Amino acid sequence: MAHKSRKKILIVTCLSILLIVPTFILVALYFGNASGIRDYPAWGTFIDMGEYAIDPETILASIDAGNRDVFAPVVATPGTNVHQTLGSSPWRQSDYLKIADVLFEFVWKETPDTWSFYGMQFLRACQGSYPGFDRGFIIYFKTINNNGKEEYTAREIDIFPTLSSVSWGGGGAYPIPILFGWQGVDPKKLAVTADDVLKLAEENGGSESRLKVNNACETDTTLGADGWTIYYENGASTIFSMDVDQYTGKYKIPKDFK
Repeated sequence: MAHKSRKKILIVTCLSILLIVPTFILVALYFGNASGIRDYPAWGTFIDMGEYAIDPETILASIDAGNRDVFAPVVATPGTNVHQTLGSSPWRQSDYLKIADVLFEFVWKETPDTWSFYGMQFLRACQGSYPGFDRGFIIYFKTINNNGKEEYTAREIDIFPTLSSVSWGGGGAYPIPILFGWQGVDPKKLAVTADDVLKLAEENGGSESRLKVNNACETDTTLGADGWTIYYENGASTIFSMDVDQYTGKYKIPKDFK
């Protein structure tokens, strides 16, 4: 009887090991690289960075007229640049991407056509007229061969019409995980814009939520590989959120905000 019991314990132990070890390996591969930390593109991880001043009142019309000389050195003297009130920018996603395309070529002497979107983020204060965004952040990435080793490289463009400025960063290299590599967004297949997401949110609880706090909030509309998410933030509290599929427009509201 004791022999059978020991045999049963041995079998259970072996099965447990067979389950635990692969799980541990998968978790390590997902979160880790050679250094044990999975790297992501983020401001501060770039080798090269810069900033330019823009005129938010004229830059879009200038670009539409074929002018690419729309970026100027940053002037340190206070009060020389135009500053808009938060919530007053009429710029939509297409406006931010138009400026980002021109800045991308201006800085790196190539177009972003062969790059994927790692993600985009658009912020705006709740007060003011809709549907413009106060700030836009776009991150691109692609796979490169670095001394015979495949790695990711990324570039970021940040656009601040309310501060009359744009910033850029690039030049970093990031290890490719063995499993679960970066899943970018194909810009050619993107069917739902940040403008669409904001409109959906406003029509399905967002407007009501912001009015409850007298518009003392900010919306954060972010695109990643899993789709769009919009948050209405009142300080450290989220007062409303919605997830939206970037290809179909189907949305889901967490039960806490229904």
